[in-house]
Amino acid sequence: MRVAVLTAGAVAFAFALLAPAAGASVLGPRAGHSPNANDIRTSYWVMLVVAIIVGLLVNGALIAVVLRYRARRDSQPARLTAGRGFFLRAAAPLGALVLALFIFGVAMTVKTETVASPGPGALQTSASETAQVGVRGVSGQALADAVSTLRNTQSAIPTAAPIKGGPLEIDAVAQQWIWRFFYPGGPIGTGAKTKYDPTNGGYAGNRTYSVDELVVPVNTPVVLNITSTDVMHRWFVPALGGQVDAVPGHVSHTWFRADKTGVFDGQSTAFSGTGYSADRMWVKVVTADQYTKFLNKQASDLGAAQAYVQKAQTSGNVPGGTP
Repeated sequence: MRVAVLTAGAVAFAFALLAPAAGASVLGPRAGHSPNANDIRTSYWVMLVVAIIVGLLVNGALIAVVLRYRARRDSQPARLTAGRGFFLRAAAPLGALVLALFIFGVAMTVKTETVASPGPGALQTSASETAQVGVRGVSGQALADAVSTLRNTQSAIPTAAPIKGGPLEIDAVAQQWIWRFFYPGGPIGTGAKTKYDPTNGGYAGNRTYSVDELVVPVNTPVVLNITSTDVMHRWFVPALGGQVDAVPGHVSHTWFRADKTGVFDGQSTAFSGTGYSADRMWVKVVTADQYTKFLNKQASDLGAAQAYVQKAQTSGNVPGGTP
C-alpha cells in the first residue's frame, strides 16, 4: 500500500511539472503588468506558501500526536505531561508568525497604494492633466473636486500644481452596463479646440471620452477616479491591479502603470442586474504618440457628431426638440 501511494504521488507530481503554462489557475492569479498588480500577486503567493506550510505543520503534528498517544491492545496509552508555560511556549511561534504577517501586510498595502513614477517612453503630462486625488504619492485634493470632475464639468485645477510628468488622471463612470472613460483635455462641442497637446495645460469645455475601452499610454502612471450613475459596479482588470468598487455618490481611486502595449481585459465582479454578464471593460495600452493621436481623433469625431446632432435638432429633422 505504501509503495502504491508513493507511486501515485510521484506520477501526479510529474504531471504537474509537465503541465503547460497557463495565464491563470485555481491556485494563482495571472501575471501582472503593473507594479501594484505585481505587489498584489507577490502578497498572494506569500500568503499561500505560509498557509500551506502552517497547514502541513499542524496536520503533521496532529498525526504524530495520534500515533504517539493512541491506545493499543493490552497496554495503556502514553500520557502527555506539561509544565508551567508549556502552552505559552507552543503559542509563541504562532504569535510571531501573525505579527510578521501583519507587518508584511501593512508594508505591502502602503507599497501598493503608492503611485509609481513614469517609466521609459511615458507620456509627458502637464500639471492640469495629472491626478489630484488622495492616493499615496499624489498630492491630496478635496473629494468635491473629484466629484465635480466626474459630473463632466471643467476639470478642477488645484492651487498647488503637481510636478509635470506625474500620474495621468482619468475618470471612470460605470452605468448599467457600460463604462465611460473621461480623459483630461480633449473637449467636444461647437467652437471648441480639437487638437490635443500634452504641454498646453489642458482644455476648457466638455472632455473627450470613450466607452468600455480605456486607452492609456505605456509606462505612464494612471490614476482612475471611479464612480457609478446607478447601482454598484466593480472595476477589475486583473493584470493591472485589484478590484475597486464603483459606488453611486462616492468616488473611489486606484492606479496602474502598464509595462507593455497591448489589450488587457476585465469584468465587473459585482452583480448589477440582468445585463451583468456584459459589464466588461478593456484597457488598450499604446505608445505616447498613439495616445495623442487617439485623443485628437476622438475629440474630432465627438465634436463632429455633436455638431451634427445639434444642427439636426435645431432644424427639426430629428425628433427630440432643442439640445
